[in-house]
Amino acid sequence: MEKPFITIDGKKIFPSTPKMGTWRKFLKYAENVSDENLSVKDFVANACEIISLVFDNPKVTQDSIDNNVDLDEILPLSHKCSLWLQTTVFDKLGELPKNAETEKEGK
Repeated sequence: MEKPFITIDGKKIFPSTPKMGTWRKFLKYAENVSDENLSVKDFVANACEIISLVFDNPKVTQDSIDNNVDLDEILPLSHKCSLWLQTTVFDKLGELPKNAETEKEGK
């Protein structure tokens, strides 16, 4: 999957390689999205948090997102960031070597 990017002050910024802490925080935000009682304000704030979390760059803050990303691009960018993070994590898991005994047993 292609890396998402954000343009801050005319410069493209790409996300950092995700760390385990990023994944844990992402899961927390993903749980919030499924909350039916989440207000629109909190839903958009949550989307901005996901964006800044995935980019993990001091230039990508709530203020820089507010000032550089059009409102109608917040949710699509958050979605791209979420998909990219999940794809990156699960692709790496698929590269893990299989247990030889498990392969012999057909599991």
